Amino acid sequence: MAGEAYYNTGTATVAANSKTVTGTGTNWLSAVGGLTAIKAGDKFGIHVGRPIIIASVDSNTQLTLEDNWPGPAQTNAAYKIELTNPDVIAVEAMRRLLGSLGSGVLYGLSQLPSTPSRLLGIDENGLAALLATIPNGQLPTRLQAQPAFVTAANALDTISETGWVSVAASSLTTVNGPAGAGAGVCITQIHNAAAFSQWYVSIGVDNAVYFRRRVSGVFSSWAKLATEDFAKNASNMTTGDIPDAVLNPGLKTAGLLSAELLFSGYARLNTVPTGNYSKAQNGDNLVLTATGTDPQFAFGLNAPGNRARYLAFRIKRTAGSFENTVFYSTPSHNFSNSFRKLWTREVSGEWTTVVLDMWDLTTGGTDWKNSTINNVRVDFTEAAGGVIEVAWIGVFRDSPATYPQDTITDTRTGAPMIVGAFGLGGSGIQLTGSDDLNSLPAVTAFYKWNTSGGPANRPVGEAASMINQHFAADAAAQTVFSISNAFIWHRKKVANVWTEWTRIDGDVSGPAVAIDNAPVGFSGTSGKSIKQLTGPVAALHAVTGAANKLAYFTGAAAMATTDLTAFARTVLDDTTGAAMFATMGATFSGNATAGSAKLPSGLELKWGTSVNSLSDFRQLFPIAFANDCFVALPVNTFDYGGATDRFIGASTSNVDKNGFDIRARNITNGGGVAGQGNAPVRWLAVGW
Repeated sequence: MAGEAYYNTGTATVAANSKTVTGTGTNWLSAVGGLTAIKAGDKFGIHVGRPIIIASVDSNTQLTLEDNWPGPAQTNAAYKIELTNPDVIAVEAMRRLLGSLGSGVLYGLSQLPSTPSRLLGIDENGLAALLATIPNGQLPTRLQAQPAFVTAANALDTISETGWVSVAASSLTTVNGPAGAGAGVCITQIHNAAAFSQWYVSIGVDNAVYFRRRVSGVFSSWAKLATEDFAKNASNMTTGDIPDAVLNPGLKTAGLLSAELLFSGYARLNTVPTGNYSKAQNGDNLVLTATGTDPQFAFGLNAPGNRARYLAFRIKRTAGSFENTVFYSTPSHNFSNSFRKLWTREVSGEWTTVVLDMWDLTTGGTDWKNSTINNVRVDFTEAAGGVIEVAWIGVFRDSPATYPQDTITDTRTGAPMIVGAFGLGGSGIQLTGSDDLNSLPAVTAFYKWNTSGGPANRPVGEAASMINQHFAADAAAQTVFSISNAFIWHRKKVANVWTEWTRIDGDVSGPAVAIDNAPVGFSGTSGKSIKQLTGPVAALHAVTGAANKLAYFTGAAAMATTDLTAFARTVLDDTTGAAMFATMGATFSGNATAGSAKLPSGLELKWGTSVNSLSDFRQLFPIAFANDCFVALPVNTFDYGGATDRFIGASTSNVDKNGFDIRARNITNGGGVAGQGNAPVRWLAVGW
C-alpha cells in the first residue's frame, strides 16, 4: 500500500496468548525527526500475517498489544511492525475534535452575545455563560502599578471596598495612618459592613509593616510588626538590663528582652577568652584580628537554655573570610558540629546586628532549649587575617514574664520568686550602715541588721529583724523584733510621714478591779480585760509549787501538795501491778518443781519436791536465803493406795539459810518403825 512502511530492527519475543512483546536490540521509543519509531496504533505481526494493533509503547524494548497474540510463540526471532500512515491518524484526530467542539463548550460560547466588561465562563449548571460585570470598570484601574493617593481627613477609616491606596508622608496624620510610618501603601480587606483589617506597608524611613482592624465599628490601634530590618536593629531589643549605651532607653519599659549575660564596652569585651586572635581597642569596641587557623571567641554562660533563648551581637567585619557559626557545650557534650547555629545575614565592611534564636538550631534540634548551657563559642572567621570589630555580645532571655526574679526585690508581674526574694527563705535581707529605714524599696519584705553598722532610723541599736509592709506609694508600716531581748517596736507611714517608734511587747497590768468577773489592766489610756480564773483551774493556780511535791485535790475547788519521793516517782510510770511489784524489789524465779520468791518487805519463800533413795538426806534451797530460814516444812505425798497398816512420816532438822535435813520413817501396825527411802516429799521454807 502506498505510504506504508514497517519497522524490523532487532528481534522480538512473544508468548502465545500474551499481550507483552519484548525486544532485543530494538529502539521502539527512539525519536527520529521529533517522532518516535513506533507509536500506539501501529500493528505488530505482519511477518506471519497476523497484525495486532499496538496499545502502547512502554519502552525501547517492550510493547503492549490491544489483543492477545494468537501464536505462534517466538523467541528472539525476526519480526515486522506495520507503521500506520500519519495522515490517517491526523484526519481521525481532527474528526473527533470537531465532533466534540460542535456539541460542547465551544458551541455554547459561540451562542453568547458580546457584552463589554463581561468575562466568559461556566455557570453553576456547567453551561457556558457571561460572568458578573466588573464594578464601574474600576478593577482594572486598581490592578495598575500605582494606587490612588488619599488625602482626606480619616480617609483610611472610611474605606468600604477591598483594595489598596497610597499615602504620602505629609498626609499620614490626616488620613489616620500609623504614627511615624512615613509614606506607604494601605491594603484594606473587607470582612463585612462593620469589620475589616488593614495593613500599612511603609516605604519611608521607617521601613516597617503595621496592622490594625475594625470590629463592630471600633478601630484597634496600629501595631508595628517585626520585620528582618526591625530584628537587625539592636535598638529594638528592649530590656531593663542592657545599658543605655547599647539600647534605646525609651524602649526599655516594653520589656521584650532581658540580658542573661552581656559584654558591652571595651573593658568588658576584653575579658572574653579568645584563641588565635589578637585584641585591640577602637573607642568602646573590641577589634579581633585572627592570627591562626580556626580562631575562637568563647565565654561561659552557665544558664538554662529554656531561659537564655537568644544570642545577639553587633559586629563589623573589615577583612577575612566568613564562617559564621555558633557552638556551645553542655554537661552532656562539648563543642560539636552536631550542635550548632549558623547565620548568613552579614555584609563585609558594614555594621551588622545579628539575633540568633538558639531554640531553632541549624543542627541539634531542641538540645539548647532542653539543656544547661555551660559555654558559648562564636566563630566569626576560619582563617588568619580576619578582622572583626565587636560592639557588644550577649545572651538574652525570651520574655520577662517567663523568667525568675533578677533581684530579691524584683516586682515584675508574674515573675517566679527566687530563694531569698523579699527576705523569704534562708534569712532576711541584710541592711548595713549605708541603708535608711525611711527609704527602703516600696515592697513588702523581711530585713535584718547586726548590732554594729545597722541602718539609720532604727528604733534601737541592737541586732534585729524587721517586716516592711508596703501599702501604697505614701503609706507603709514597719515592725522590728529584737534578737537580744524580747522587745517589739512598731511604726507607720501616712502621707509619706513616719510616726515615732512604739514598743508593743509590754505586759498588761493594773489594779485588781473586777468588772464582769474580770480584772482590768491599764497602760496609759488603754486597757485590756483578762478573764478571771475559777474552779479547779483557779485551785491549781493557787497551789505553791516546790521540788518533789505532788498536787492533789482536797475538795471540788481546793488543792494541796504532798511529798513525792524518789521511790514514788519510780512507781508512777509502771503500767501493771507486776511491774510495780518488781519496782518495789519483789523477785520470782523457778517453777512447780523448785522455786524462790522475795516480797518487797524482804520476806522470802522457797519451795520444791524431793525423792531420795536414802531415808535421811540434806535438801538444799534453789537460792539460799539472804539471812536465815526460820521454818522448813516437809510433807510426805506418798499414795498408800487405800492401805491402812502403815504410815510414812517426814521430819526436819538442821535448818539454816542454805537448806535442811529430811528424815523419812515408815511406821507399821504393831509399832514397827524403820527408815523409808524414796519417799515423795514436797516442802516449803520461809525466811528473810
